[in-house]
Amino acid sequence: MVKSFKSISLVRSARLDQGLSCSRLALMCGMRPSLIIEFEQGKRPICRESYEKILAALGRMDIATV
Repeated sequence: MVKSFKSISLVRSARLDQGLSCSRLALMCGMRPSLIIEFEQGKRPICRESYEKILAALGRMDIATV
């Protein structure tokens, strides 16, 4: 499970740098927008597989080891 503040911060900043909404990122990853929103708010951890899908969609697999 991924839920560290550093992981959340990296995903949020990468998403905002690309000008993507949570809904748009969710569509790119095949997830529900609420999953990404709750992860970014620190309310819900996500599994490593989902985290890696998000990073791949953001083009940030270089930070996948967090």
